[in-house]
Amino acid sequence: MPEWPLLRALRGGHATRSLSLTGRRLCRLPWGLAKMRALECLDLRNNRLCRLPPDMEALGRLKVLNLGNNIFEEIPEQLMCLKSLQKLHLFGNKITRMSPLICGGLQNLVLLNLNNNLLSHLPPEIHRLENLECLSLNNNQLRSIPRELCSLQKLCELHLSHNSLTALPEEIGHLTELKILSLSRNQIEELPEGICKMVSLRVLDLAGNNIQIFPIAVSMKMSKYLELNSL
Repeated sequence: MPEWPLLRALRGGHATRSLSLTGRRLCRLPWGLAKMRALECLDLRNNRLCRLPPDMEALGRLKVLNLGNNIFEEIPEQLMCLKSLQKLHLFGNKITRMSPLICGGLQNLVLLNLNNNLLSHLPPEIHRLENLECLSLNNNQLRSIPRELCSLQKLCELHLSHNSLTALPEEIGHLTELKILSLSRNQIEELPEGICKMVSLRVLDLAGNNIQIFPIAVSMKMSKYLELNSL
C-alpha cells in the first residue's frame, strides 16, 4: 500500500511547500496538516469534504488552495484567515451562498474559481476583493451581478456563462482593465451603454442570448478588433 502523502511530508520536516491529497475520498482533513506552517500550495480536489477544521487558519503562508469537486455548500469562513491566499478553486461543489465575511479576509486573492455551483447571487461586499484579476462563475444560477463588482479595478477576466442573467449593470463600464467577458448562454436582451467604456476589452462572448440591438459604439468596436462569439 502506498505511503500516505501527508506522513511522508511530515517525516520530511515542516518545510514542505506543496501537498496533493486528491481523489482520496476524504470526508475530513487528516490530523497534522495544520502543523505544516510553510505550506504554500494545497490540492484537495476530488474528495468528499464539506467543511474545514478551525486550525486551518494556521496555514498562514498558503497561496494556492484547490477545493474543487467536493461537497461544500458554502465557502468555508475559515478561509478568511488565510491572508496570503492568491488562488482559490471551489469549482464543482454545491455552494449556494458566499458570505460577505469571506470578501473581507481574502484581499490578496487574484483568482477565484466558483464554476459549477448553485450560486444565485453575490454579496455587494465582493468589491473588497480589490486585487482580483480573474473571477469565474460559469454554470451557476446567477440572475444578476451587483454593481459593486464593477469597482474591481484590476479585474482582467470575468466569466459568467451558463447562468440566468437578464441584464448587466450600467457600471460594467468601470471595468477598464477587463480583457475577457464571457456571457454566453444567459437570457440577456440588451447591453448597457457602459460596455462601450471598456477600453481594454478584446473578447466578448455573447453566444446563446436574446440580444437584438447593440449599442452603436459596440458595433464600431466590433468591426475593428473585438472578437465576438454571438450566435
